[in-house]
Amino acid sequence: MFVEERKWTSYLLRGIVALAFGIVLWAWPGVTLGWMIVLFGIWAIVTGVIVAIVSLVTHEAGWGWRLFGGLCYLVLGIVVVAWPQLTALTLLYLIAIYAIIGGVIEIVSGLKWGYGTGTKVLFVILGLISFAFGIWALADPKGGALAILWLIALFATLNGIFTIILSFFIRDLQKKGGEPLTPVAV
Repeated sequence: MFVEERKWTSYLLRGIVALAFGIVLWAWPGVTLGWMIVLFGIWAIVTGVIVAIVSLVTHEAGWGWRLFGGLCYLVLGIVVVAWPQLTALTLLYLIAIYAIIGGVIEIVSGLKWGYGTGTKVLFVILGLISFAFGIWALADPKGGALAILWLIALFATLNGIFTIILSFFIRDLQKKGGEPLTPVAV
């Protein structure tokens, strides 16, 4: 049962971290770019570690893709924290790539490994939000540092909210004896 509980709590923890990151960016818009870089790096590292560990511990269908996604997040976070002198434009491109990869992984998770309509829809919504943000950020990188900061805050806040909601859907399914992240017929 311990592994079962960690599935939903790992999503809850990821959502809380994303939401906290978003709230910090909303609350202190004058935060320096350096701090934003560090906060984003820490968020990416924490998300990467959580996703990678849960993928390895549960070792269920699709675990390899989730492990790959977790490692991508982890590497991105380490790069961002190790070289904070990266320019805002470079950081924007890294965040955009992070959002696109994460979005695709969440969409695939919803379509292939979701359990029940609720989790499928939430996975896909989360993926579409991430993917759309990444595409927009690549298409219009000159939107201005403050506008980018607000968009990152919005992205992190929505990502956190939907991930927290998804965690409770998964918890409820597990309480009913369901296995929310196993393959279903598509």
